[in-house]
Amino acid sequence: MARRKKSSGLEDMLDLLALLPWWICVALAGASYVFLHRLAVVPQTATWQAAPPT
Repeated sequence: MARRKKSSGLEDMLDLLALLPWWICVALAGASYVFLHRLAVVPQTATWQAAPPT
């Protein structure tokens, strides 16, 4: 009996995604992009300049 090679967690996840319909994978990709893009973008900080002395 042949042994199955050990696979990584990523390979296991891809195997599960391969069982889903294509449109669910597309929806998951879009949702992942929106979620991860919000984490990756650096929030802008307000810059305050001191008023010139009068």
